[in-house]
Amino acid sequence: MKVAIPTPSNSNDTLANPRFGRANFFCIIDTKTGTKQFIPNPATQAAHGAGVQAGQILVDQNIDAAISAKYGPNAEQVLRSANIKMFLFPDTGTLNLDELIQALTADQLKEI
Repeated sequence: MKVAIPTPSNSNDTLANPRFGRANFFCIIDTKTGTKQFIPNPATQAAHGAGVQAGQILVDQNIDAAISAKYGPNAEQVLRSANIKMFLFPDTGTLNLDELIQALTADQLKEI
């Protein structure tokens, strides 16, 4: 499964960013192989519509699921229309990418 997580940086040890549309990067993780690919989020500086733009970027990447603390109604609509599963993580500011993937595979994240 290809899973996207918003991040503030493109480092493997980065923490997750709770703000979906305004994250600097998305880390796309293949849960079968464990490979990580960081893609920049050009919507981070958008005056309006960051959630829609960020959602479309991930639709174009053919992801299966996204993990975020907050999506926003417009991003949620874009992802739902592409049948992308959305999961929530608690906004503690301390969760790294590997911890989130482990929580996802252990069915510990809430799907919305």
